[in-house]
Amino acid sequence: MKKILDPKIFWEEFSKYFHEEYYKNESLSNKIYENNTKKWTKWMTKFLKNFGENNGFHTSCEYWPRIDIGYFSNDGLNWGKWAYEIAIEHKNGIWPTWQDEICKLMIINAGLKVLIAYRKKPYAELKKALNEIKNIYKSRKYHQINDNYLFIFGPTPDIREKEDFLAFSFNGKDIIDITEGKATIQ
Repeated sequence: MKKILDPKIFWEEFSKYFHEEYYKNESLSNKIYENNTKKWTKWMTKFLKNFGENNGFHTSCEYWPRIDIGYFSNDGLNWGKWAYEIAIEHKNGIWPTWQDEICKLMIINAGLKVLIAYRKKPYAELKKALNEIKNIYKSRKYHQINDNYLFIFGPTPDIREKEDFLAFSFNGKDIIDITEGKATIQ
């Protein structure tokens, strides 16, 4: 369970599981992805809950302060449900509203903070926006020791034929592209 707190390992496991689940019923998945944002959010929420449970976490949706999906220690202690291991925000909206979700993640004490969002913008504009996040992070007075973030950006349906999912880690200082050309759904 602890190894998945590493952004790169989370990304690798997420990619594999996403690929498996997406292609179980590809025609339905494609239809939902391309035509219905509410159904896609519902599909992703279920996917993320199952992914967390398969990795040994207790999962909760919209737990304080309304984080979309929380992964908690499943150690049997009452305190476990109060301590996020992984906090995930899924933003299925128009650019740049995902930046608001990162602000929410900045106030959470968690081993890994994950944003999943969608983009129409080219890679260079995405990198520029992520560098702005670095500056916002630096401007905050208080941080957790060893803050760890993973930013996953899927293509919007209209650019999906040309683009794939991208993933970046952020440790409070450096943003690193960890995708390395590995496809997830193409």
